Amino acid sequence: MGELTLLGEMLHEVEGKVILNFYDAWSWNLHTFGVYSIKSAYGYLSRVISEGSPLIKIWSLFLARVWKSKASSKVATFVWKLLQDRLPTCLNLFWRGITEDLGSVVCAFCGVVEESA
Repeated sequence: MGELTLLGEMLHEVEGKVILNFYDAWSWNLHTFGVYSIKSAYGYLSRVISEGSPLIKIWSLFLARVWKSKASSKVATFVWKLLQDRLPTCLNLFWRGITEDLGSVVCAFCGVVEESA
């Protein structure tokens, strides 16, 4: 389901709902005062990774090596996006709801297989 579809469904759900006159605010549960910080998010993710499976640990160490490499930041960003399957390929754009034509996800060169990373 694409992001635009999800947004449409959410807007449909909240349409016509009455908002009560109460104080409402975002709260970050991983910090004592409820305030988001990079440090608290990093600490949480580090704990999740350290408690996770060995495969998660290996993958995280591998991704960390991408950023520590001597490659330029553009190359490191490209490799990181490639490994995370975040390159804007036709297939990824379709799954995110950016392109709507399923026929447009085929490879521009061969026209047979789906274009993916």
